[in-house]
Amino acid sequence: MKITDLRIGDWVRIKLPSPQGERLSIPMQVVGLLSCFNNPSPNDTVYLDFSDNEGDVWEEEVQNLVKMEVKNDESNRKETKRQTRPSA
Repeated sequence: MKITDLRIGDWVRIKLPSPQGERLSIPMQVVGLLSCFNNPSPNDTVYLDFSDNEGDVWEEEVQNLVKMEVKNDESNRKETKRQTRPSA
């Protein structure tokens, strides 16, 4: 992946080496990009954060990331209707 493929707010996972094969980390959101955009490199730095993180953001090289496709599917959202009581 190239750093120019990422945008702030995108969701990614880190590729983790494992004896059983490649594994992926928990989903993390891109919060910062550090690169010379005139000459992108696989070693460019991406800053990541995840839900409920109370510490520093994670730094990772772009070559170790896999971009997640996020679906905005309206059918997954449940509509809640407010019920009103008739006044007496």
